[in-house]
Amino acid sequence: MARVLVAQRQRELGLLASFVLAWFAGCSPAAPHCEAGACPDGYTCEAGTGLCKPADAAVGQTPRFFGRFALVAPSVGHALAVGYWPERQSLAAFDGKATSFVAGPAAAAADPPMGRDVAAAVAGDGTVHLAWIRPGDESLQTARSSSIGWKVAAVDAKALGAVVAPVAIAVTEDRPIVAVRRASTGLPVVVERQPDGAWSVDAVPLPPGPRKGTAAPAQFGRSFSLVALSGGVALTLYDATYGDLVLSVRNGDAWGSQRIAGVDLSSGQDDGDAGDPNALALASDGALVAAWRDASRGEIRLARIAGAKVQAQTVVSNIAPGPAGTASPQWVGTALTMALRPDGRAAVAWFNGSSWRAGLLLQRQTGAFAPPSQKLALDAGSGLQLWPSLAIDPDGGVHIAWIEVGRSRALSSARLMTATVGPGLWP
Repeated sequence: MARVLVAQRQRELGLLASFVLAWFAGCSPAAPHCEAGACPDGYTCEAGTGLCKPADAAVGQTPRFFGRFALVAPSVGHALAVGYWPERQSLAAFDGKATSFVAGPAAAAADPPMGRDVAAAVAGDGTVHLAWIRPGDESLQTARSSSIGWKVAAVDAKALGAVVAPVAIAVTEDRPIVAVRRASTGLPVVVERQPDGAWSVDAVPLPPGPRKGTAAPAQFGRSFSLVALSGGVALTLYDATYGDLVLSVRNGDAWGSQRIAGVDLSSGQDDGDAGDPNALALASDGALVAAWRDASRGEIRLARIAGAKVQAQTVVSNIAPGPAGTASPQWVGTALTMALRPDGRAAVAWFNGSSWRAGLLLQRQTGAFAPPSQKLALDAGSGLQLWPSLAIDPDGGVHIAWIEVGRSRALSSARLMTATVGPGLWP
């Protein structure tokens, strides 16, 4: 089964590989400051500054993120997008009007290029917390917003060591909790800042293989999702060894793990490849809500989890194959994001590999999922809509952002796009 899943992953990667590699295959550095391989095709490393400059457009003031980025809504009507800006080779935050640099050469001249694989979360007071991996020593970095800018801190390397993606972050009592993998083992850990400022590192226990006599998982997917609980944390992660979605919950010092998709919960029999990517949120009544891609069925599913009880439903189904001439099978749900309104209703957004477009569904008062009633920028144009991300503000307004690229795939056409569904427009 594991070999089949690996082969399927390799085939799925074909659709996006040529496009993504065109951006990140990079050029040879033209100056000592240029990050090797950081400049996408179509960019050149400028010798004077050591920054990537696009060959077909001038560098603007609006960040041209590419790759996964994070979106949060720290206050009503206000969203903040955070991601890696290739031209600046830096981690940038954009609030729709102005850009601030968190780390990288644009933030501090001595910084190396950094900012990919960023995760973001909002504290109860509206403070934004970030986590990412610093290249070179592969150390975990964190930052928090303040009235005077971003305050950056490195996690104690002696306690944690080098790390690898994916990265997820949550906040409890204004202290960050980060899920990441140790580079030495590839296994997930939860890193938490204690009240005294020290960092603790807790290995995430994993369930045994789904069937008797099978080994514990050792390979994991592209996304972790993390939420803070009262006195604990919950983490969803994709077990790429068996093709299952795993939920691990820590209450106090005690951990518990269970498989919630990709395996029949009553018999333990294999039920397909499910769980990558995934998203996790905490409902107001304390239940966990998870969303994930079921690759075997071509579906996106949503589940409410209370203890060992998992109630799942299909949100998106029957997605058609991609257009002729593209790699097959199509990578439906390459990006997936989910968030909950204060009343517990969910918003789900995803990237559809068959159309290269993003979709958004909102959970109505009836419980059914449907597109927004008013026309969004998502419904217009013919560009490629990559890596959608969404956030819900304290009033229940939905903020969605994505990277839009023209069908020509020219670098000058790549731009960060945003749209909003106000709380009163969500019946």
